[in-house]
Amino acid sequence: MLSRFLLEGGIRGPHERGRMITKILCPVDGSPACKKALAMARSLAGRYAVRVTLLHVLPLSMLQMLAFRGPVGGADVLPQQVEERMRVDSEALLAEARELVGSDNVAEARAVLGDPAELICETAEVEEFSLIVMGSRGLGRLRSYLMGSVSTYVLAHCDIPVLVVKAPESIEG
Repeated sequence: MLSRFLLEGGIRGPHERGRMITKILCPVDGSPACKKALAMARSLAGRYAVRVTLLHVLPLSMLQMLAFRGPVGGADVLPQQVEERMRVDSEALLAEARELVGSDNVAEARAVLGDPAELICETAEVEEFSLIVMGSRGLGRLRSYLMGSVSTYVLAHCDIPVLVVKAPESIEG
């Protein structure tokens, strides 16, 4: 169905008609839904001869949980060991994602700190991606409402087309 849609005129948005896929952004979080999204990105990259940029965003809330208070009156300090562990974990996550997408299909893989939803939208718009392919963790309505949903935010706030891939088995809420 997606293939037919793309072949019959590409992605149509409010600002451009008939825009084809030229660059794919694929946010990476290691979830089962993300792995399915990476497989979809691989398929699209192969079919339309485009490359995928992998983006892992470590949420600031996680960074804040790992931080601790410095000496009397000191600012929050992130210990070197924790920073190194975060870097190693991000590299491992991106390496696995690169393997799932296929190294030849990957333009770039990067890790950044910040709010995942906002940085996905900002990256997609600033770098002019034509499609975002991302997973939905399947939190269910209640948990999604209470915790927020990155995919819901991206769908609502990003002007770039978004393909959301559902988790293999959604968690009921």
